[in-house]
Amino acid sequence: MRAEQHPLFPLVVVADCWLQRLLIWTPGQTDLIKTVALVLMVLDHISLLSGLDNEWLRLAGRGAFPLFGLVWAMNLARHPQIRQASLNRLWVWAAVAQAGWVLAGLRSDNGNILFAFAVSGQALLLMQQYGSKAWPLSLMMVLAWLPFSGGSFSLPGVLMLLLAYGVFMSARRTTRTGLACCLAITLLSLNAGHSMAFAVAGLVIPGVTITILSRSFRGVPRFWPPEFFPLFYCAHLAVPGLIAM
Repeated sequence: MRAEQHPLFPLVVVADCWLQRLLIWTPGQTDLIKTVALVLMVLDHISLLSGLDNEWLRLAGRGAFPLFGLVWAMNLARHPQIRQASLNRLWVWAAVAQAGWVLAGLRSDNGNILFAFAVSGQALLLMQQYGSKAWPLSLMMVLAWLPFSGGSFSLPGVLMLLLAYGVFMSARRTTRTGLACCLAITLLSLNAGHSMAFAVAGLVIPGVTITILSRSFRGVPRFWPPEFFPLFYCAHLAVPGLIAM
């Protein structure tokens, strides 16, 4: 039976049309989504690094990584091929951010979140360049990262990034909708080890944010420079550590 003849296909069409409207952003809307993610991240890290351990601030912070991940995936999908030069810059930023990570008092054997983006992007690039025969090498790269990924959502974090890229890149309705369902499940799993409230927040907060911002502020121009996020990430980790010193 062809996909178009399946009785559930009309529901897939409706879901996919809604999904495409949700994930098409102007450059200004993209920067607004980044801004929300930055605020949520800072609130979470203030609570963590200051010893405040406020449950509400930590709860809000669950939305930061999914939002950054969706923006990252959308930016990669804008180009026919992932560019090694862009990944090289990301690897450098991740290494720089690790110094701030250690200064902030976080475990040195855990990698910061920029490494999760770099590992995921490198695995995708290998698959793009060499096809399915590269999947063992991509898998080994992800597995090598896992022992250091405790502070970066471990395997669910990598899966979330890979699935998000697949949602933006897929041309078929059924594939795109299926990947989006898998992505939603993965978002729930990011914080499932902490509490049910954290798990749900990791899905609901980015979902509400994108729903609101994708339907408004279309006239807002881009306002963040290209390398702003990794620079801000490095600085916001290093500053508390320098103050403490």
